[in-house]
Amino acid sequence: MSEKVIWEGTPSQKLNFFSYLFWLLPILWMGLGLLVSLWKYLQIKTWKIKITNQRIIEEKGIFSKNDK
Repeated sequence: MSEKVIWEGTPSQKLNFFSYLFWLLPILWMGLGLLVSLWKYLQIKTWKIKITNQRIIEEKGIFSKNDK
């Protein structure tokens, strides 16, 4: 039986809402908040999930990819 993709997608950036809210003031004061927010954005943007009829494949990583 061949493996068929049922669903493929990425998580929503809504997961970072509280992180963005927390770093809002440091973003205005210095670049640290901007860097942290960018890093959190990239973490979610590069996270991919694929569900097949045989397994669930999760791929994460900004600089290197890890499959689980």
